[in-house]
Amino acid sequence: MDECRDSSRTQYLLHRGGLNVLMPWVYDGNHSVIAFDNRHLGLSIIKGRFNRAEVALSIDDEDLTRSSVTAVIDATSIDTGNERRDDTLRGDIYLDVARFPTIDFRSSAIEQEGSRYVIVGSLTLHGATHEVRLLTTINGELTDQRGITHRGFSAQIAIRRSDYGISTTLVEGVFMAADAIHLSIELETTLRD
Repeated sequence: MDECRDSSRTQYLLHRGGLNVLMPWVYDGNHSVIAFDNRHLGLSIIKGRFNRAEVALSIDDEDLTRSSVTAVIDATSIDTGNERRDDTLRGDIYLDVARFPTIDFRSSAIEQEGSRYVIVGSLTLHGATHEVRLLTTINGELTDQRGITHRGFSAQIAIRRSDYGISTTLVEGVFMAADAIHLSIELETTLRD
C-alpha cells in the first residue's frame, strides 16, 4: 500500500466491487489530543500534552492489520500548563528540543487482539529509537448533521524515559520525575471528498 505523502492527511483504502478506492481522510488536530502523565516526587501526577503533530494513516478497512500509521510530534509544543516547567522540559536535561525537535513514530505491524488492535512500531525520542506497542481501540465512525464523516481512535502506551537517555534526577533518593511515562492518544479523522 502506498504511504500517505501529505503528512496532514489520512488515507483510507476502501474495497468495493473488487476495486481498491483510496478515500482521503484528514487528521483533525482540533479534536485530537496527544497527552502524557508522569509522577512527580512519587507524590502527584503531572499531566501534559503536545499541541502540534502531523499524523498520516493508510487504513485498509478490509483487513486493518494491513494498515499503517506515522506521526511526527513537535516536541517544542509540550504543554503542562506551567511555562517554567515547560521550558525546563524543552531544555537539555529532558527533551533537548534544540537537538531533537520532533518525536517520531512509524508503524511496522498491526496485530488484532479481540476487539482491539496493537500497533507495533518504532518510537524515536531524544535521538534513541525503540520498538513500542500501542494498544488501540477504534471508537467508531459517524456522519454529523453537516454530512461530514468522522472516525475516532484511542491508543495507550507506557515508556521509560531512561530507555531514551533522558535524565532521571534524584532528590533524597526519590526521582524528581518518575521513569515511567504514560501516553494517551485520542485521534479523530475527517473524511473529505
